[in-house]
Amino acid sequence: MMCKLRRWVFGSDMTLLQQTPKIVGPKQVMWLRRSIDMLVVACLLMLSGCGALWESMYPSEASKLPTYAFHLASTQDAPGLLPWSDGPGRHTLYLQRESLLTRSDIKGASPMVDATGQFFVAIRLSDSGSRKLTSVSRDHIGQSLALVTGGHLIGSALIDGPIDKGLFAMAVTSRNSAFALADFLAPDRPVQ
Repeated sequence: MMCKLRRWVFGSDMTLLQQTPKIVGPKQVMWLRRSIDMLVVACLLMLSGCGALWESMYPSEASKLPTYAFHLASTQDAPGLLPWSDGPGRHTLYLQRESLLTRSDIKGASPMVDATGQFFVAIRLSDSGSRKLTSVSRDHIGQSLALVTGGHLIGSALIDGPIDKGLFAMAVTSRNSAFALADFLAPDRPVQ
C-alpha cells in the first residue's frame, strides 16, 4: 500500500486513484501533487541553508587560512591604479585593482639564502598560477608583484624578466623574515 501511495503521490502510477474514485478526485490529486512539490522544494531550500549555517558554526580548515594576494604594481602612478604604501612616508607602489595571484595559485614557499648571504623566499606556483604569471610577466618587466594582506602592503618582488618556470623569488631583510614569510605563504597554513 505504501509503495502504491508513493507512486501515486509522484504521478507515476494512478492505481490508487482508480481504486478509490469516491475518496479522491482529479482536482484534489493536482492540489496534493502541487502541495507535495512545494513541500519538497521548501525542504531542499531549508537543507541548503543548513550548509551555510553549519559552515558559519564550524568553519572548514580552508576558511581559517589567511587571505593574501599578489597584485601587479608599478612605481609610476597611472589612471586606475591604487596607491599603496608599506608605511607612513615610505615606499609607495601603485597597484592594479584586480589581484594577479591568490592563495590558490601558490603551491609552496621556501626560505632561501643566495651566495652573497641575502635571504629570500622562493615561491612555487600551481599550474594555473604559472600560466597567469607567464602571460603577464613578459609584458611588465620592470614592474613588481606586490603582496597585500588585510589591507597592508607586505612587500614586493621585482619582475626582472619573463617568469615562465612557475617559480619566483621575493627578497627579505633577514633569516627570520624569510621563515616568517614562507610560513605565511604556505598554502596549508592555518590562522593562529
